[in-house]
Order: sequence, then structure tokens, then C-alpha cells
Amino acid sequence: MIWLYQRRDQRMRVETRYDNVTEEFVLVRHQPDGTESTERFQTQDAFRVRLKELCAALEAEDWSHNGPPVFMSDGWKI
Repeated sequence: MIWLYQRRDQRMRVETRYDNVTEEFVLVRHQPDGTESTERFQTQDAFRVRLKELCAALEAEDWSHNGPPVFMSDGWKI
């Protein structure tokens, strides 16, 4: 799933996916400067906690969600 965020003239993309090979939940942030960071989680619970933290942090940093639907508690779309 891909979520898009905007802050003034900056754009950020957040991706969530499941890696079938490693059996890990993956969170990838594509920053406005072109850099990318990847986090991997062994359990869905850890993944879910991190998504909630990230969503709260983005809101605190004035990022506006502009598509698609907001994070669900399990990290996938509504």
C-alpha cells in the first residue's frame, strides 16, 4: 500500500508491504530529498505499533495526508 503526504511544496511517499521471501513486514519512507529509509518487522504487532508512531510523528511535523485512505491499525488500506 502507498500513502502520499504533503507539506507546503514537499511530497513524501510511505509504502507498506509484506516480503514473502523473508516473511517480514516492510515500511519504506521516500523522503522529499530523494532519500529512502526501510524498516523491517518480524511481527505484525511491531509493524502496527511503528505505523501508529509514524502517523503521529508526521501529523506533528505538519504533514498532510493526501491519499489514499489513512493507515488502518494493521497497516493496510481501509
